[in-house]
Amino acid sequence: MRYFQNFPSVVYRTSEIVNGIPQLTDRIVPNMTVRFKPFFENFSFVPYTVQDRDRPDTVAAQFYGSSEYTWVVLLSNEMNSLYDWPMSSREFADYMNAKYESAPGANDGIAEAQNTNTHIYEYRWIHPTTGQKLVVDQTYYNSLDSSQRESITVYDYESGLNDKRHTIKILTQEVFASFLRQFQQFVSVG
Repeated sequence: MRYFQNFPSVVYRTSEIVNGIPQLTDRIVPNMTVRFKPFFENFSFVPYTVQDRDRPDTVAAQFYGSSEYTWVVLLSNEMNSLYDWPMSSREFADYMNAKYESAPGANDGIAEAQNTNTHIYEYRWIHPTTGQKLVVDQTYYNSLDSSQRESITVYDYESGLNDKRHTIKILTQEVFASFLRQFQQFVSVG
């Protein structure tokens, strides 16, 4: 993938056994520890809601004219792998059915996750700065008045995580070329 060609390089030592003899090999690999979040703060983005038919490569082609820029879509949204991409409705249903089914092959994971499993307990107090609810353990949760507490099912928790992934940010067309130039300089310096 061309994305890695401008990363600074590091030597990575591997060991393997060849004919019963340990051998060390030095390999030159891209330095994957480079951090990018501060770099992206210098650019403007527009929000985009990922649709069921979208993939990172199709979004890159739609906005940047080529699937070659899939890495821009993923990296600008702090996605480290395709597993960070939101699941489609069908993928989510398959995932839930497989992960939470009551018995192998039962294909009832969605119903199980909706009805029987509590994933987190929330205290309805909302943090004044972040707006987030406070997650508490079950003991503290049980000590709260019913008007102050809310339990979140596994299904709602997993669905909420996936829903959040559907809103991504896309670099604006006005800054895309500048971004590519500056990114190349950024990773070349290392």
